[in-house]
Amino acid sequence: METYNDYDPYRFPRIKVSGPLAMAYVPMQKFKNLYTPEQGYPLGTIFQDLDFPWVGRDEK
Repeated sequence: METYNDYDPYRFPRIKVSGPLAMAYVPMQKFKNLYTPEQGYPLGTIFQDLDFPWVGRDEK
């Protein structure tokens, strides 16, 4: 039995891996509703659908 005094935070348990842990599904971004490069560069995105206002504080 492992006690608190025997605990080593840098020791990880061995896990048998028989396949992938996870697999992501990421659909391709559809290139529509685009800003021109001159408009999109200052905004940080060329996709109008991803351009959301950022306030930086909680508004109530």
